[in-house]
Amino acid sequence: MTRLGLFAVAASMAFASLSGCAPAFTTTTNADVRVPENLRRDVRIQKPIDQVYANIATYAGECQPVGSVVLSPDKTKITITETAFGPQMRSVYMVVDIQAMGKDAIAFKGYSYYNFSMWQQRLDTVLKAINDPKKCA
Repeated sequence: MTRLGLFAVAASMAFASLSGCAPAFTTTTNADVRVPENLRRDVRIQKPIDQVYANIATYAGECQPVGSVVLSPDKTKITITETAFGPQMRSVYMVVDIQAMGKDAIAFKGYSYYNFSMWQQRLDTVLKAINDPKKCA
């Protein structure tokens, strides 16, 4: 790569970090995203957690993945995370906490690092997966 090409890449990365496009060369974790100002969806759903987990798996298999899905060993909590792509691929940008509320309901809390429509749509996709797992697009 020429010096001019390297300069262009460095300048664009510096501009992106200064413009607030991404936390430049830092790694965001679940804890960084899971703060009150990043809460985008807070919903109660009348479904047992095992049904919710099965619905998410069905949607991921038949439609599209919804992120990294982890069911707690005691089967009372599901955590879904999605990381960024490109140079920030280890940074968490979306976290969904699904907590069992008794045997027939869950609490859904969706967090996203940015309040962009793309991340809000990803949260809505998870809600859609829970409520109608066979309806793609």
